[in-house]
Amino acid sequence: MTLRIGGSTSLSAEAIGPFRTYLLTHGLLLNFAGEGALITDGDGSSLSFPESSEPNEFGRYSNEAYKQLLETVEREVNARLICIKGESSYDAAFRTREGLTTAPWLAEALLDRLLTLEVLVKQRVVQATGTGETELMVASHTVANIEDEISHGRIGPIDLQQLIDSFESAGIPMREAFFMENATSIAEDMRHAMLSACHHYENLAGGILAMNHTGQFGRRSGIPNNEPWEQRLSSDEVDALSFDFASSVIACYTALDLIYLLFVYLTREPFLNPEFPRNLHFPDAHGRQIFRYGGAPMSGDAGTGDLPYAVANIVPGQFGSLRYSRNALVHSMMPDSMRAKVYQGWQMPPINNQPLLYVQYLSRDVDIDGEPIAHPWVRRFYEKQTDAQENLFEWLQLTWQCAFDTIEWLIQRWSNHVDQA
Repeated sequence: MTLRIGGSTSLSAEAIGPFRTYLLTHGLLLNFAGEGALITDGDGSSLSFPESSEPNEFGRYSNEAYKQLLETVEREVNARLICIKGESSYDAAFRTREGLTTAPWLAEALLDRLLTLEVLVKQRVVQATGTGETELMVASHTVANIEDEISHGRIGPIDLQQLIDSFESAGIPMREAFFMENATSIAEDMRHAMLSACHHYENLAGGILAMNHTGQFGRRSGIPNNEPWEQRLSSDEVDALSFDFASSVIACYTALDLIYLLFVYLTREPFLNPEFPRNLHFPDAHGRQIFRYGGAPMSGDAGTGDLPYAVANIVPGQFGSLRYSRNALVHSMMPDSMRAKVYQGWQMPPINNQPLLYVQYLSRDVDIDGEPIAHPWVRRFYEKQTDAQENLFEWLQLTWQCAFDTIEWLIQRWSNHVDQA
């Protein structure tokens, strides 16, 4: 999936090439040398893919050549590029039209669009209420000071209401300031949840890589070097993988709930209500109501052709498997993730029978709506051999795209409000 990030001036992206070491699923490493691509496993084995085109005078291939070579590697080894390897950490790597980027840069690009939305919200507040910008600035500073006092435990709900009443009696527009501040608060929580989801995913990927590249999980003894094999792993390290998987899933769906919270907060009517909406859940299930509290579609809203992953345009069930995984984790600690099915093998189907050592974390089978496939006597099946690393990475990409599309949708709507005022 290639992320679409429109309008941001903060996105930093780079082309794929020999200046980085990349982490693939299954605990494999990828490097680009002058003559092509090299994949290494944890047993000293490697697999090379030569580049067929001619390099330039500096020994480098074109960006398009490296991109096509990566596609060949991913197809032949059934592994996906998921991280950029740093000195002591791994950064989840996402593809955009501009090239590879990482979660921190996506968060910066999202912040850039949120600041654009914040300006439009302020403009509409000024136009609709007649509040002067100086008055609004004073009120915003007052709210910031109050929230600082709240964070230090010096103000409770009763004290807060008394302060609000006294400031409003003095002519300070507290409702307007709190309305704007609470929108920013929801947006910041959303960005934090996405970064948290990516952080735990990076830990998961690093843990799988470590399993495949340390002596503790080496080649199975007694099996000839040219004989394929696979074994299930069980250890504290495997348990740690399940904890990061669970944390990433929960944070990812929390981000979706917060995206929806921001959507409802900024589309309900009449606007300028600083209260946080209640009892909201991300509405991708069939029959869910998208607009709430007086909100409704408008003629100038962006459609599915422009922003297909915006909350207003999502297809029901698109996040079904993520929703099920999150609900199972929150309500019953999901035995699948707490007893992870993690396997290590060599030259087996998970990597298209290539002569490499691999580690695979399996997810249970679900149907097209995200419901678990089960039998009355057995709760979990793994016939589909779904890879948890790839599954979770797809959820992360979809959630980032939902965030960017929803913010862009809100920017267009609030631009329309400002233009029509």
